[in-house]
Amino acid sequence: MIVADSSALIAFFLREEGWSEPSKYMAITVSVDHAIKEFYNALWKAVNLKRIGVEEAPRVLALFKDYVKRNMELKREEEYMDKALEIALGNGITI
Repeated sequence: MIVADSSALIAFFLREEGWSEPSKYMAITVSVDHAIKEFYNALWKAVNLKRIGVEEAPRVLALFKDYVKRNMELKREEEYMDKALEIALGNGITI
């Protein structure tokens, strides 16, 4: 199982520098549902900063939605928050 975080999704779909690196892992992925919100925010920011045109945004979004539907399994972020904090703290504390 390949876990795709939002930064990999954003880099891939917005063709940011180095976007081809994560592409080899993008066939089938799993991620938390929060990655969807982060992608939408990154798309807004890319348009706002004029990295992509406003006319291109719907096409990018359609590609992303199709990818999520066909190639990604989404998990509820609530299921992983405690364990993620434990890992981030890195000192063996169990939450």
